Amino acid sequence: MGHPRRHRPQDHHTPRHPHRRHRRRTLLVHPRLGPRLDQGLHRRHHNPLYAANSADGCPSTTDGACSNGWTLKDVHLAAGGNQPTVAVIPQIYRTDGIQARQWANISHWGHTNTGDPLRFAAAMSQNTACEQRTCNNTDNTPQQAWTQLKDSLDTRAHTRVATLGPATDMRWP
Repeated sequence: MGHPRRHRPQDHHTPRHPHRRHRRRTLLVHPRLGPRLDQGLHRRHHNPLYAANSADGCPSTTDGACSNGWTLKDVHLAAGGNQPTVAVIPQIYRTDGIQARQWANISHWGHTNTGDPLRFAAAMSQNTACEQRTCNNTDNTPQQAWTQLKDSLDTRAHTRVATLGPATDMRWP
């Protein structure tokens, strides 16, 4: 007679197709490729994407230009602005907190100009990499990076996040 067939309940962690794996995808966009490529990638994916971005040279309190010819609009779009399936994991390396304030300002820009503040998944630090090689004032621990970002986002009601995922840390291979 055999054993009765057991059915495993489906949940969001169980793939519908065992041969397909659901993976987190991280989107890295180089400034030379530009935000147009980034927008095209966003339209093709329905699974969550995580954008691991820097905000080099972006202002921390006003509107203005960023490094490499980028604008706040460019960085906002590359970080998932107006793309509900994309969450950013910004680089928060500097110990003075400026990078966290830059990201809060980019999110503020998005809210003010597009009605869409960024969605933040976590904060990225490089403390372990700095233990492997010398860094000057860019060695936030994961906890410091997380706290700087959370505190900066919480300064404005429209950029405040209810939850912020755990910080991640970079290292050299």
